[in-house]
Order: sequence, then structure tokens, then C-alpha cells
Amino acid sequence: MKKPERDLIRLEECRRRVRVDLEYERGITDTLQNLLSPEMLALIASARAELEPVIEMKAEALHRWHHR
Repeated sequence: MKKPERDLIRLEECRRRVRVDLEYERGITDTLQNLLSPEMLALIASARAELEPVIEMKAEALHRWHHR
């Protein structure tokens, strides 16, 4: 018997989805669409680094939900 699609989602896919959502919510996605200076790119890199623990926590929760 084939597993439902929600059970097939891997942790890496959960991380990707959470990262996309959080970067969009925080304006990183919109900012990256503009021409950026090296200083702005450094600021974005810093913001992404600070989001990593949040992304990991939310991705693990999403993964557990999909596999319950």
C-alpha cells in the first residue's frame, strides 16, 4: 500500500519550505530582487544566519507533523 503524500516529505524539504516562508515574511526575498550593495548582502547573510535556529526548530516540528 502506498503511503500518503504527506508521509513522504523529508526533513530537508521541510527546511526548504520553512526557509522560503520565513525569508518572505521578513522581507529578505523582496530585498534580494533589487540591486544590492556589498553591505546589504552582508546584512542579509547576517539575518539568514540568525534565522537558522528558528528554521531548524520549525522544520523539525513540521517534519514530525507530517510523520505522525
